Amino acid sequence: KPLLHFNYTLVDSISLSGPSTTTADVDVQFSGSLLDATGNTLAGDVIWSCSDGTIDASGHFTPDQSGIVTISAAYGQVIESVNITVTAGSPVQLVIVPLAITLTADDTFTLSQIKVIDWNGNEVPGQTINLEISNGTLSTGLTLTTPISTDVTWTPWTAGQQYLNATWSFQPTISIPITVNVGAPNYFEIVSAPSIEAGNSTNFAINVFDQCGNQMDSSLGGVLTWSAENGVIDNSGLFSGDQVGNWDITVDSDLTISSTTSIEVTY
Repeated sequence: KPLLHFNYTLVDSISLSGPSTTTADVDVQFSGSLLDATGNTLAGDVIWSCSDGTIDASGHFTPDQSGIVTISAAYGQVIESVNITVTAGSPVQLVIVPLAITLTADDTFTLSQIKVIDWNGNEVPGQTINLEISNGTLSTGLTLTTPISTDVTWTPWTAGQQYLNATWSFQPTISIPITVNVGAPNYFEIVSAPSIEAGNSTNFAINVFDQCGNQMDSSLGGVLTWSAENGVIDNSGLFSGDQVGNWDITVDSDLTISSTTSIEVTY
């Protein structure tokens, strides 16, 4: 005849006890009691598990990441769970990413990380970070409080080597070197003598600048076309005066940049 074997338990529920909050720095102890249907305590050990961090066979919980962590105790098919809120531990480190930046004067950059963390990498709120810049504009101002919920974006002005310093109370200042290269040609300044005598010649040239006023090599100004209100000017910028008066000189570039100045032609 077939035999049927039944496994059964008197355990009806598990009573869990332990704290509802801790920090990521502080271990805590949980305990679980086995109860029958009438609430009497039974002998036996539960099996512990947790959604984050670690918990050993005795119910000793070591937190890791901040947030709500579920602690579970099981005995066979009987499972009970409680939640514990883990907050950040003591602040230990200022983190900024990236630690070096290269861009042009036309660009901006946004820090991908700026925060203060505990030993487990959790961001610690309420920490003050002071920023200092050698040049340009920061979108946030120079004093920040964690957690920083807005983008920290820097807009450059002057080409060359710049820096962004970040200072937090408990470690040395982090200095981020920033290399700013000139941007795209944006406008010209025409360079010439203020006047010439009629029948004489003079050379016109250009200085080329990006939108922030950083000067670059004039060869980056594109293909130039010169024109004169009066007299003759060739595409090299050589102007020959004809009639006496003040005359406009215009240069146009294939980069869609144009500039005009004037020259006085005298007797």
